[in-house]
Amino acid sequence: MTRIVHELAALGHEVHVVTTLPWYRNHEIEAGWTGRLIRRERTAWGSVTRVHPFPGDDKANLARRAMGFLGFSALAGWVGIRGGRVDGVLAMSPPLTNGLIGWAMHLVRRGPLVFNIQDIFPDAAVETGAITNGKIIAVARWLERVSYHRSDAVTVLSNDLRDNVVAKVRPGCAERVRVIPNFVLTEQIRPADRMTAYRAELGIGAEPVVLYAGNVGFSQSLELVVAAAAAFPDVSFVINGDGSARSSIEASTASLANMHLAPYQPVERLPEVLATGDVHVVPLRAGLGRVSVPSKTYSILAAGRPVLAAIDPGTEVPRILQASGGGVAVGPDDATAFIDALREMLADPTALASMGAAGRTWVEHAASPAAIAASYADLFVELSRTRSTRRGNGDGSRYPRILVATSSSASKVAKLAQKGKGKKVRFQGGIVFPAVIVGVLVLLLPLIVYARQSRPGPGEGSPIINDHWHATFSAYTCDANGLLQQPTIDGNLETQDSLGNLVNQQFQRTGIHSHDDGVMHWHPYSGAATGTNAKLKVFLDNYDIKLSNDKFELPESQGGLTFEEGTTKCVIDGEEKDASLKLWVWSNYSQIGDTDPAVYTSSMPDVRIENDGMVFVVAFVPDDVDPVAPDYASNLPELGAADGAPGAPVTPDTTSTGDSVAPDGSVVVIPTNEPTPGSGSTVTTGDTDTTTGSTTPSSGSSTETSGG
Repeated sequence: MTRIVHELAALGHEVHVVTTLPWYRNHEIEAGWTGRLIRRERTAWGSVTRVHPFPGDDKANLARRAMGFLGFSALAGWVGIRGGRVDGVLAMSPPLTNGLIGWAMHLVRRGPLVFNIQDIFPDAAVETGAITNGKIIAVARWLERVSYHRSDAVTVLSNDLRDNVVAKVRPGCAERVRVIPNFVLTEQIRPADRMTAYRAELGIGAEPVVLYAGNVGFSQSLELVVAAAAAFPDVSFVINGDGSARSSIEASTASLANMHLAPYQPVERLPEVLATGDVHVVPLRAGLGRVSVPSKTYSILAAGRPVLAAIDPGTEVPRILQASGGGVAVGPDDATAFIDALREMLADPTALASMGAAGRTWVEHAASPAAIAASYADLFVELSRTRSTRRGNGDGSRYPRILVATSSSASKVAKLAQKGKGKKVRFQGGIVFPAVIVGVLVLLLPLIVYARQSRPGPGEGSPIINDHWHATFSAYTCDANGLLQQPTIDGNLETQDSLGNLVNQQFQRTGIHSHDDGVMHWHPYSGAATGTNAKLKVFLDNYDIKLSNDKFELPESQGGLTFEEGTTKCVIDGEEKDASLKLWVWSNYSQIGDTDPAVYTSSMPDVRIENDGMVFVVAFVPDDVDPVAPDYASNLPELGAADGAPGAPVTPDTTSTGDSVAPDGSVVVIPTNEPTPGSGSTVTTGDTDTTTGSTTPSSGSSTETSGG
């Protein structure tokens, strides 16, 4: 998720993330983050809001964990529904209840809702035996269906997961289910020398190393690794990670001198850890391959190492290995098949190297962060336009930006099946799970009602893609010839070349222009002119007009005049006066004559477009001159209606401009009770990396996409 946010920002999108305070590694709020329930950090591309997850000391105390989740849900919901409109909401599951939080955000802030499924719940919990009570399973499946049907789109990681979800929704909703795979950080994770410092730390020499890196839980068939270690005494085996099955693995490997158990490593050592293994194993218990895609597979391939997977045949990981040539897959929970396959792989080092190289080549083309981020951005743009058409609103207005909730992993669900007897019975037959669901619903309902009552109305807040807003722009100046209302801005910027592409690149990127009528036609083509990027500066830049605190310059195409404090002479009735530069702004044309405008004397290009119908006047006049609006401002509705609803440019450009303005108009709020990066880290939420235990972009865990 972290990397997706930054890729979206690079495309020009504004991203807002809601997540937890860092807590997961030690099950308590990390040092430096205590003392506040909510912390908000502004970034160059948006913001990160971290809320308290209310962790308990005892992971096995399900009632305590349920109460903590209720607290998180309430805070995340409250934070997520506050604020202006967004271009979309991205809610990530598990936990499944993030679908409800995302739906609440969607209802209030009115962006199309995308429900991203990393692991399918409750299927993963049922397969591992974490939940067996029929009533609880029924409640979970009801919540699952509600979440799917309330979403504008459901994204899954593989065709297996798509088939699973499609089977649970109404036939008319099947087309909403899309496949967007996870990604891997191919720039950071590269093939490296196998003789790493990590080997030396573990006391391992040049012998082959078979490595498992990730969560040490009960959804992973790590007994296969133990059996293989016993079968190959001359090969070193490493289990790198931690989890609920760690103690049982330690007990079963106590007599194996070639088995090395190591804790999670810092995130910056992830490439080194991956390089240490000559063969990496991805074991998953029977039935889980169809509801979960282990994202570590992508990272292993990026490191140029072969994979031995023990997982359900015909599911995504075996398909990846077959398509890439990056490894071998055998059936789940079959020690004989696993050992035989490993023996064959270890016997041919040349073939291992070829597998590793093939996997690296495949992942570079199939799972880049930029490609995955672009898929989410395109999806939100598509959904916004589809919703506009469906409601008969061809200009696509009145839709928010984006909110997201991230996911847990299936392995966390599996841990529940191995807790103490009392805890297990309490979960399976008690009231904790349904109480959590009811609690979340009860907490979110008043928040939805409150926020819907207080949200901005149509034409208020900030514009979004395909909005059709209008504002007047004029200049009232004084020079040696006296006071003068300057002519309207000339040129509509819609000139196209022989291929039908817009000539003016600024207009192609933003869609903001005039029609020689004194009106700013605010029809955003991308997030470069929405949300916090909807500033007067966009219009000025499109026409090459310069406006600073003391100087106003019109280009030659607009008359070429310059007005500068202390330089330009202002003469009124034969008397020379000092003139100063200012910006008069009426929030609506109907206020002219009844209400004084807001007056800005600094940072004038950064004044926001916050309403449909605003009036802007750049004034270079003495301070005792009363504010004046152009006569045509009162005809703004007619002028805007005469414009129609122009289409988007033929080839809209949504690439980053490389400047310092905030990325564009999408909003991503990511409510999640997952671990988050510490201060100074990349800010989105992402899953806990199963190799390092730190919050890192698991191969593909986002943001909010799209304004663009």
